[in-house]
Amino acid sequence: MNMQQGGASGPLPQVKIGLPEQKMPQVKGPQLNDRDILNDILNDEKNLMWSLGTAANEASVDSLSEASFRALTDIHRLQRQLYNTMFNLGWYSLDAANPAVIQDDIKVFTNYRGQFPFGQGTAPGGQTLM
Repeated sequence: MNMQQGGASGPLPQVKIGLPEQKMPQVKGPQLNDRDILNDILNDEKNLMWSLGTAANEASVDSLSEASFRALTDIHRLQRQLYNTMFNLGWYSLDAANPAVIQDDIKVFTNYRGQFPFGQGTAPGGQTLM
């Protein structure tokens, strides 16, 4: 039986789930639009920042480490500009934080202090953490 045609009872009904009609997402074709391109570049910049951070930390030659840190700073600035552009265009959004959830998270991470191997929230030398 062809599911598009339905069964003996006739064609399948159209069911709309989710957003109102004017807010329904539009199906797009395979071509890349500006949002797709910027999102791809942003993800590439994030991956490059991760790799450059590793290179800067693990370089066996100081000059290579310093060059990696300079490149990392430049890439970080570019990534931030891309993020701001996408956010301002409404292509990258954030959910509003719930104050109760924030307080719960603070409690969870505050309780981690007791798990530090060097004491209750203090670093060697007496510096307070968090």
